[in-house]
Amino acid sequence: MPSGTALPRHTGVRIPRDFPAYSIQKIIETLSQQLQAKGKELNEFREKHNIRLMGEDEKPAAKENSEGAGAKSSSAGVLVS
Repeated sequence: MPSGTALPRHTGVRIPRDFPAYSIQKIIETLSQQLQAKGKELNEFREKHNIRLMGEDEKPAAKENSEGAGAKSSSAGVLVS
């Protein structure tokens, strides 16, 4: 910006106009498969290391047992490690 004027800069990959549509479909399918594989890998890692996100439901059986116990153990907003 030597003259104080912002010049547009293009970043990223440009696809030529004559790029075959079937190649784009093949790329989309490949990326979808990679995304699904990475999602499975992430879920396995979370299960292996017992990682849970805030607001994520516990196991259904454990939730039913806690509801049957009544309101004697209210731990809303309490962080226990």
